Amino acid sequence: MTARTVLVVAFFCEAGALMGPIAMQGLSMLEPDADADAVEASDIGPSRPGPRGAKYMFLTMTSPSDKLPLQIMLPHQLRQVTQDPPSSMDVVVIQNHLDRDCGSPQDSFLDTIRSQRYPWLRVKEVDYPGVLDDEKFLSRHWVFLNDAGGRNMTVRKLPITSGNDTHELTNVAGMLTAMESCLDAEDSVELCLYMDPDIFVHRREKGHALLELASDVFASHPELAVLLPPTLCDAGHYLVGDGVCNLLIPPLTALSQRHLIFHRQRLRDRLPFKATLDKLEGAYVGSFENMNTHYLSDAPVPAAGLMRCGAETVAVHPPAGHEGTLSFTQQLAALAVYGPDKRSIPGFDDDLAKGSQVLVDRMEAGAFKSDLSIVEVAMELTNLGPYTDGCLGMRAKKEHIDAGLAF
Repeated sequence: MTARTVLVVAFFCEAGALMGPIAMQGLSMLEPDADADAVEASDIGPSRPGPRGAKYMFLTMTSPSDKLPLQIMLPHQLRQVTQDPPSSMDVVVIQNHLDRDCGSPQDSFLDTIRSQRYPWLRVKEVDYPGVLDDEKFLSRHWVFLNDAGGRNMTVRKLPITSGNDTHELTNVAGMLTAMESCLDAEDSVELCLYMDPDIFVHRREKGHALLELASDVFASHPELAVLLPPTLCDAGHYLVGDGVCNLLIPPLTALSQRHLIFHRQRLRDRLPFKATLDKLEGAYVGSFENMNTHYLSDAPVPAAGLMRCGAETVAVHPPAGHEGTLSFTQQLAALAVYGPDKRSIPGFDDDLAKGSQVLVDRMEAGAFKSDLSIVEVAMELTNLGPYTDGCLGMRAKKEHIDAGLAF
């Protein structure tokens, strides 16, 4: 192991030690009658696939660098992405911990998921030896036309790291593991939604939820294999009629790995993605985004679209902390002032834990700027507006938070 790799691992270990163990609270917050979903340990093992007949798979990924408690964010996301109970889906949490000796503030929650043996909710660890060094694993997903060995490339051999920095390597390993989980789902699964654990979601009360909307869009567009969720810039109007979203094809932006909706069968039909190695590099954030964007969005016949669903539903990134705005940590601290009675989460700073709960409440209530004019949308799209980060993320300001808004 190189010196630099040791430093990376040491950082994660130190961070985990500082955060300490989590005193786990149950999964009852997932839905009001979650106890009904619990089963006896003798009934099922933790590795069993999701509920039979599930139409949707929901995937998220946790790592030692997570800022937000998964026991707050996972229930929030599951409540917002479908009109059905969360237990109707096959829910998979990818545990992307390269060094399992390093602690993570999420570990106790993940252990509780395992011990409860829910038939619809499971943890899947990244199989690093298989993912990083197995030629067959990578060739199932990506094949490189200028690889002299044809299909002899492995994830570890990809020219994607800077020096010995393992961040990009583990990111690709985690995302390909999520994609593999989708491919290997039961035949009943139509759509797979991957969402980072710090993405906030809003859906209109009694309106259409993200996965149901996406299913209708895919049915109307058989050429598409992947969709991006709606952004903040579309939040100023409601759908009419049958509730089918408009589309932007191609999305004219990166296929952000932070939230992707795959049509499982169409994804299988298109794999492996074939490209030259230079397509791993580009203007987007990381090799996975660059490869997907090149193959699915920039193709002569695009297979990707951006959903435009008005105020029915939006998915929002945390703030990047532009000049004159709050960083994510500052935003959560400002929100925590309005949640003194919110519960603490051992292992997480109180401002982060309580602030995230207030932010969830406000996002679910639709407490954000949504009546953007055409001129304002144009400014937001060019990253010059005061409310969003290019329509995708929050631009948090204290005066907005003090006025009761999410950001």
